[in-house]
Amino acid sequence: MADKPKKMVAEELKTDPDKMFLEKNKVKETMGDLISQLAANRPSDPLKFMADYFQSTYEQSNRLEKSYQTILLTHHSRPAFRQNLIKAFGILNQTKVAKNLYGINGIIFGELLNMLLREAPARAATKIKEKLSRRPNEAVAFPVFQYSATCISIFNDYLEVAAQLYELLDVRSTGLVDRLHSEAILNKLKSTFVQMRQDKTSGVEACLSLSPDGIYSVLSQVPNTNGSRSTINHDQFLEIAADVYLPVIQAPTS
Repeated sequence: MADKPKKMVAEELKTDPDKMFLEKNKVKETMGDLISQLAANRPSDPLKFMADYFQSTYEQSNRLEKSYQTILLTHHSRPAFRQNLIKAFGILNQTKVAKNLYGINGIIFGELLNMLLREAPARAATKIKEKLSRRPNEAVAFPVFQYSATCISIFNDYLEVAAQLYELLDVRSTGLVDRLHSEAILNKLKSTFVQMRQDKTSGVEACLSLSPDGIYSVLSQVPNTNGSRSTINHDQFLEIAADVYLPVIQAPTS
């Protein structure tokens, strides 16, 4: 039997609050994993095994949220950001990943990346995860943790500025902007953020560098074309913005 289209599944969830609750809290995935673990381990005391599993899952979820919130405490341009990363790493590094073994493996790290990228366009988030993710059972060291969290923090800054630029381009509030103008502005924004990363300046300064005069200068260089010009909406603009920035993010070296 063919899988249901995603649109149909989404409509079903809207009309079924119980299903929505289960999907939102990943109950199906958790129970599926538990059953797989039971079958693979065949414990002598299944009830104790299940109790330990749920306790471990709860602690992992709790540590993930605490680590995530610690990362968000301050802007990545401030000196305290690194100290917060050290604290966040320490919180997550106490997660039990196997019997008598604690740390951050690729699975836990992937969950944290999902949380940090929750506001990013889906396609871009997937590509960034492909670059930053580790193998499931690979131990994640602090340099990888720090690099990845910093990359995503800067990327999220970039998206905020991109959203502000979209509002500036949509001068008539039609919900559509010119595609060529958009690409010119986003390429300028990318170069600004690359320089920002090198100089360790903030997203606010990057935004200021794209003053009205600077934007006008960029737009004036876009060649005029005969006939109608294609347009894009807000979500498309942010997707293009994300694609423009993706080459800046490289896979961690260690």
